[in-house]
Amino acid sequence: RGENKIFPSIGINTGSWLLKKKQKLYQSSNLTFITPSKWLKDLALQSPLLKNKKIDHVFNGIDLDTFSDIDKTAAKENLNIPVNEKVIMFSAASLKDNLWKGGKQLLTILNKIHDRLKENVHLVITGRGNNNELNKLDQLNKFKVHTLGFVKDEKEMARYYQSADIVIYPTRADNL
Repeated sequence: RGENKIFPSIGINTGSWLLKKKQKLYQSSNLTFITPSKWLKDLALQSPLLKNKKIDHVFNGIDLDTFSDIDKTAAKENLNIPVNEKVIMFSAASLKDNLWKGGKQLLTILNKIHDRLKENVHLVITGRGNNNELNKLDQLNKFKVHTLGFVKDEKEMARYYQSADIVIYPTRADNL
């Protein structure tokens, strides 16, 4: 079955063993489960493992002083991107081998976009690792790729988002 191969894989199916351990632990505990999204709360409410347990939804907050509108011109200048050229952004914690974040779909999308472009477009890409396929997009004559690595600083990340005209988020699964 496929679940034994999803990262992080240990190569054996521990599902039933873990289920029994969790059932025993949860039955004897007074727990409240907090989810960052309504989608996860709805899934938790369907779980027989969490029957009769309190489940709440608390939104992930965004610091609006950091992630705010600023002059797009200043954000593009910060990246040495001409202000009259468009910016597409993609970000994931890991750029390589993460089947959930949609890297393969991103390549398909970008190739289709490239075929229709009439002007240069800058790709601002953040995340750990090196995705050679994304870097090869720089070889296409209309894309200019800016691979910025993993960005820990929120203010720096906000500047990258502020430079973007479009953010592509082709994720297949996300907690939000």
